[in-house]
Amino acid sequence: MKRIITRKDLKEKLLQWQAGQMTAHDLNDWVGSNYPNEEVEYEDWDETEEFSVTNEVLAALDMMDMNLMTLEDVPAYLDFLETPPASFEEGYKELQQYLEQIDLKKRAAALVADPFYERFCQEPDKTTKDKSGNPLRVGDSIRLLSLDLSMFEYSAEEEKEDIKSMIGETFEIEEIDENGDAWITKWWERGNGEFESHSLRLAPAEMERVGRDRAE
Repeated sequence: MKRIITRKDLKEKLLQWQAGQMTAHDLNDWVGSNYPNEEVEYEDWDETEEFSVTNEVLAALDMMDMNLMTLEDVPAYLDFLETPPASFEEGYKELQQYLEQIDLKKRAAALVADPFYERFCQEPDKTTKDKSGNPLRVGDSIRLLSLDLSMFEYSAEEEKEDIKSMIGETFEIEEIDENGDAWITKWWERGNGEFESHSLRLAPAEMERVGRDRAE
């Protein structure tokens, strides 16, 4: 029997985080065990319109380190969780308007020493190389050449197809980690204001630089 995740469950977790009863890492771990998960259903899932406020908030919390989500953002998500079922698009639009006004550069500078966020508070001068030895830094565009698909053998078939579709496409490097691997993300619009994403870590052999003078 599938477990049901409700808006009330998410409100309680957000309020616990806000009250200092759990850390950002604790909250992210809890979400990781519930999203995405075939054994979980959402109380407010609209099968006709295929959207769910619960699903959207879980998706945001699943990437809270990458998106630099902090306690400052809790009120906006609590407001979104109060969105009436017939007003999803309006509630989602209001949340996006709030997120767009956040100064992420300023927030990254403030969070760079926090272990939970630090790998996404990228230092601009950190570099790596592509398959041919061309230098790469955050913000550069690369073409994804290949992936070790065995890493995704236990993923759902739809997720595997999404990941395979990324091969051959061009992406902007979002982060370069301490191992010299580059991080990229692709978003898919599923309709009715619902989005999904996949982030991948790429070794130099899996990418080539596009754009910029190669004689640099």
